[in-house]
Amino acid sequence: MQPRHEHIFDQNTMQEDLAKIAAPQAKPQAHARPLFRIGDLARSTRFSRQTIHNYTVMGLIQEVAWTEGGHRLYDETAFHRLLRISQLRKDKTLAQIRQILATEYRENMTNNTS
Repeated sequence: MQPRHEHIFDQNTMQEDLAKIAAPQAKPQAHARPLFRIGDLARSTRFSRQTIHNYTVMGLIQEVAWTEGGHRLYDETAFHRLLRISQLRKDKTLAQIRQILATEYRENMTNNTS
């Protein structure tokens, strides 16, 4: 049996899953994008809640809002980042992954502003 963090989730059905699990507790935002709780991420990606929490603390993924009760909320970007992390975890350390994700983010931002 593989460790939970080694499972790869199906990118093809991710959009359908995202629509189904959007956090109904989240207050509507002006940007109107769906928001997800950590449990939603854990169920959809097979990463444990603790791993997602650790990745958030490490800066590999970011929450975009908080509920009134103090729970983190994530947007679709977190699902994409977790997919990328699961691909990189096969042969990279978390420190290497942090550097790769930072580089990819900078390149993406540069390409989007050009």
